[in-house]
Order: sequence, then structure tokens, then C-alpha cells
Amino acid sequence: MSMESTDCKRIFSHELPCTPLDRETEQLREGKIKVAMIGLCGCWGCTLSFLDMDERILGLLDKVNITRSSITDLKRIPERCVIGFIEGGVANDENIETLEHFRENCDILISVGACAVWGEYQP
Repeated sequence: MSMESTDCKRIFSHELPCTPLDRETEQLREGKIKVAMIGLCGCWGCTLSFLDMDERILGLLDKVNITRSSITDLKRIPERCVIGFIEGGVANDENIETLEHFRENCDILISVGACAVWGEYQP
């Protein structure tokens, strides 16, 4: 399937329709690793720790394109990602569905924190 278009490149996903990218956004994304993050059921401490990187996060944003994060509250990944970070335990059907979607749309899945790895804290 070609990603070329007459006016712009397009994003393809298994479940979502393609969305045209404007040229400026397309140029900003070139060469960056696509990353998605999701918080399931847990304390959200890992997300807060990530945000607590302060100005160091700016250097990271030069190298990665965060397509989805817990802050946006998007339930689906808008495009295929290289790395998906999972925070929080699986506690209900919605968590299972979200986790399965991430598995289908991320090349690598990484569990972050005790909630995701061991199913610890469940509020």
C-alpha cells in the first residue's frame, strides 16, 4: 500500500481512516521514532514521573514523535508506532480492549511500573 498522495503523505491504521498530514507536520515527524503511551488501571505515578523530567523532555521530543499519551485521553493509536509504553494494570474489559489494540499497532510493547508489570496497586 503506497503512502504517497498527490498533495501529502497519509497515515494508515488498522481501524482508523487515513488522515492527511500538512507538509509542516510531515517534515517535523521525519526521522523520529513513533511512540505511544497509555495508562490503564493504576496510580498514574509513572506518567507523573515522565512529566517531571521538566526541560529534559524537550531533548527527547527532538528524537521521538509521541502520537498518543495518557494526557490526551485518546483510546486508540492514530498511527502505527514503533514503541508502546503501558502503565497500569488490566482491571476491566476496556483495559483489555485498549491493551489488545496497542499490541496490534505497536512493534514493541514495554510495561512500565509495578502496576503494569506485577498488577500491583488497584484503586
